[in-house]
Amino acid sequence: MERFKNKLAIVVGATTTLGVAIAEELVNNGLKVLGLDTSIALLEKLALKLQYSNGTFQYYIVDLNKESEIINMISWTQENIGPIHIMIYNLTTCTQSNLVQEQTEDWRRIFEKNVISLNTITRKILKNMAENYVEGYIINISTILENRSRRNVYNIINESINTLTESFRGELRGSEPKIKITNLRLVTDINIIADIETNTASILKCRDIVNAVIFILSMSSNVQIDNLTLSIV
Repeated sequence: MERFKNKLAIVVGATTTLGVAIAEELVNNGLKVLGLDTSIALLEKLALKLQYSNGTFQYYIVDLNKESEIINMISWTQENIGPIHIMIYNLTTCTQSNLVQEQTEDWRRIFEKNVISLNTITRKILKNMAENYVEGYIINISTILENRSRRNVYNIINESINTLTESFRGELRGSEPKIKITNLRLVTDINIIADIETNTASILKCRDIVNAVIFILSMSSNVQIDNLTLSIV
């Protein structure tokens, strides 16, 4: 992680339990972290918590469904903090409603919020990385429901995210500078990620997932982890 010290990492979904844990770990490793989310109260609370860490934490309110806001965010970031080296996307949300009963507008809203927004911010951040000629890293976090009887809209969305990530990876292969992209897949039987202090053994813990993020980023510059899947045993 030493090579990323004082480099900028963007954490999308920074106010979720997992987002907070990731942001805190990166800041403690000496990175500059920009947290993206829509709740200013929760972002301010996180900024206060991390104000005396080894690195720095700032935040930006952005609606990822609006391309103009993503463009403005990246412009502000470049001007006020610097080039982007890392993006960790941790914002997959979805319904577990029945496929037969799901309404068309709900489908459209879900895909816009999860797949299209990820595509848009990834393209814009890749452009920033290329313009600044940095060796960047993107980690997309998605969740797979283990119970096949509940594999509905939620898993379709997450498989779409995985396919999108693989497509970006294919286009980036052999590019200069090197920009790597990883699928971090979380297998769980329920659509939640445990709080760090939770002792329930049936679900993944934040600490385990954060360790996986650090493991991915700690690989040497000539190594890319394409896919990493975490599950409970």
